[in-house]
Order: sequence, then structure tokens, then C-alpha cells
Amino acid sequence: MSINSLSTLVLESIPTNKFIEALGVEGCPNISLIKQLKEAIFSQSSHQEIEGMRWAVENLTGEFEYIRNAYNRIQENLPEGERTAVSFDTILGYKNAQIEIEYNNYSKFAQEVITQIGNNAQGLQDILNDGNLNKEQKTEAIKEWFKSEENRNSIRNIQRLNLDRGNLTKIPEEIGNLANLRSLHLSQNQIREIPTEIGNLGNLRSLYLHNNQIRAIPPAIGNLANLRELDLSRNQIREISTEIRKLANSIALYLN
Repeated sequence: MSINSLSTLVLESIPTNKFIEALGVEGCPNISLIKQLKEAIFSQSSHQEIEGMRWAVENLTGEFEYIRNAYNRIQENLPEGERTAVSFDTILGYKNAQIEIEYNNYSKFAQEVITQIGNNAQGLQDILNDGNLNKEQKTEAIKEWFKSEENRNSIRNIQRLNLDRGNLTKIPEEIGNLANLRSLHLSQNQIREIPTEIGNLGNLRSLYLHNNQIRAIPPAIGNLANLRELDLSRNQIREISTEIRKLANSIALYLN
């Protein structure tokens, strides 16, 4: 990002504390670097200050990288004639929306797992009920819960998940840990892609994904040797992969 592009994010009399709060890094050592970055942008007249800004940018990690990516994403989605300065509040709103969407994906997944295994998912229920965690923290905690070997054992025998009509935009990759899953319902959501981890579900027999926004079918679907029914109707699929053509001879396949 050029100096001028970066300056559009902060040169609107934004207090430093609001800049830091928006990044969600309060208490992080990088706060001092962010302050230096903002101060450098406000005064670009001297060589020393420009060098200070470059040093700050080089030392920032996820916080600055997020702003750069979000800025570029928003600009790409605007008509060319409207690609003027994007306000920092727009960036903040975009980030908050992404956090909300990701939390919905994972919380709905977690709730259905809890329904299936009951008391064995107490830690997962505790995360959802924890009033001291914000949604971003809860999402990360849910991901960590699924990484635990003990928790993986507790979900191994789940055979059915129903996530229909959950407003999901993606399938959590942790779905691949449900080794004995037989039936998976993900219809009438807003899912755009199928994760490769779906190929780990070797015992899956029924997969329902109708009424989504899926455009492509990953090769991993071909690993589902026990699959007998696959419903991908009412999506945006334009091309059928070789793997699906092979499966079509042995399963009930719905694409229209």
C-alpha cells in the first residue's frame, strides 16, 4: 500500500485510542508501534519521520496486514469511479461483520455438536456461555476445543449433524474430525465452497447441500467411498469434476 493510500485510513482526526481499539489489540505490545505509525503519517515532511514509519510498518504483524487486506478488498468491490478514500469506520465495520459471520458459522456448528454428545461437550457449552469472552474470542476458543485429542475422541462417534437453515457462509474445517459421521445436512445456507476436509468423512453416506451458493465441487468429494446420496441442487455449479462423474455411477446425485 502506498503512503497516500494508507493515510486515507487514519488522516481523519481519528484519536489514537480509537485507532487502537478498532484494531482489537488493546494490551498488545504493538500498540506503541501503531502509535508511531499514526504519528509518522500525520507528519511526512522529514526523512527521519518517513524512515520511522517504514520501521513501524515492517514491525507490525497481523494488525497492519489486516488493514491493508481489508482496504484492498473494499476498494476491489467498489465501482472504479467510486474508489475514493475509504474511511476508517468502513474498515472497522467490515472487520466487525466478518467477526459476526465467523462466529455464527462456529457457534451453530458447536451447538449441533453439543446436541449430539450432551454432557461430553461441557467445555464447548462453557465457551458459548462465557460472558467474559467476545465473539471473536469465542470463535477462537471453539477452534481450540476441537484441536484437543480428548475432545476429538468425544465427537468421533457422532453419526448425524443437522445444520440446515443456519445462515452459514462456510463449513468449519473441523467437520473433518467427525470420522464416523453418516449423514450431514447443510442445506438452505449461504455456503460458497466445500472444504477439502470433507474428504476425511470416509463413512459418510448422505450429504445434503441444496440451496446454497456453491460454485465448484472439490476433488476431495471423490474420497467419500461410502457416499450414497449427494444433493447439490439449486447451487451455482457450472462444471462437474471428474471425481463427481465417477461417483455418479454409484450414488443418487442431484444437481438441478
